[in-house]
Amino acid sequence: MLLLSFFIFVWTNDTFAYLMGVNFGHHRLFERISPAKSWEGALGGILFTIMMGFLFSYLFKELTILQWIG
Repeated sequence: MLLLSFFIFVWTNDTFAYLMGVNFGHHRLFERISPAKSWEGALGGILFTIMMGFLFSYLFKELTILQWIG
């Protein structure tokens, strides 16, 4: 379950970073390296991944909240 959750967290981060960046991204992260990345997208991906960690800790009681989110 832990390996599957890792892939779900990566997918969540990638998907929501893209969605938040497209909809709310105004401040570029590193323009010379990757011009399409934004601070809003990065923070959105992180926040939604943490929320998914809380959801997994609620649904699957094998691990504690701290183990799921960090």
